[in-house]
Amino acid sequence: MNNNDCGHWFGSDLQLTPIGGIALAAQIMMQNQRIVRRLLTNPGAYIFEPTYGAGLGQYIGQLFDQRSVTAVIVDQLALEVNIATTPAPTVTVTPIVAGFQVQILYYLVGNPQVVPLSFAVTPPGTQS
Repeated sequence: MNNNDCGHWFGSDLQLTPIGGIALAAQIMMQNQRIVRRLLTNPGAYIFEPTYGAGLGQYIGQLFDQRSVTAVIVDQLALEVNIATTPAPTVTVTPIVAGFQVQILYYLVGNPQVVPLSFAVTPPGTQS
């Protein structure tokens, strides 16, 4: 795993340092950014990697199927090489007003510390 990546959350601007430089995201923050990017990117959005992404936004406005959404997330997490497969990540998906909340507990390969990640999937312009 690279030591650093740009501080950038999906759908947001690059994060800056107090003096105006581009902020870096190390190890855990970098992996969390990658997970959110993978889960929110629509399949086919990356021209050179058309199968990349889960497209969780496509589940907004549909009859909520918690098991299907959870299965998609688990399948996508298995594609992240820096996430340990043993123990397997724990994924909890909970409906909220206008969307759903995702909570993931996972381990980085070679790191005994559990990593929590939580984010909401809602229509653009709404807050959860």
